[in-house]
Amino acid sequence: MLDFHCPSSRRPGDQSTRLPTTAGTDVPACPSLDEPVDLAALQALGPTGSLTCFGNHELSMIGWVECWRAAVDARVAGPSWLSTSSICELNGILALNGFPVSALIAGPTDHWLARYHVRGHFDDPESAACGWIPFGVTVDRPVGTPNPEAVSLCRQLFVVTDLTKLD
Repeated sequence: MLDFHCPSSRRPGDQSTRLPTTAGTDVPACPSLDEPVDLAALQALGPTGSLTCFGNHELSMIGWVECWRAAVDARVAGPSWLSTSSICELNGILALNGFPVSALIAGPTDHWLARYHVRGHFDDPESAACGWIPFGVTVDRPVGTPNPEAVSLCRQLFVVTDLTKLD
């Protein structure tokens, strides 16, 4: 299992030009948490870079949240915040997980698009429950023993804790 943690001397907002990861690759400097994180900067970091920079720090972002009903064929299961009935994204860049976004697709609504202030984090504690889904098993229940590679993947997923709709 690859373990991505921000070294104790590095924190979000670090102004150094490159940040080494334990995976042996470099990521751009970590954006500051003092204001909403720019999605282009987050996209440049990629999943492992975002986890390296931010860990489980709460992030704030502003953008268009789009959700649609879908039959999600997930590779991993375990955390309560993984949805199997909808897909949500922020500006088409960042996949969003968690109850606040999955609740947007409720009842007869099949598609949702609105501008939001989004708060959330990577490296959710429930990621420790992630395991691969065996073929033919429903994804709506725990999958048994967590798998280190699946846990690593789940730690890279962004979990929304709060949504505020903007006009």
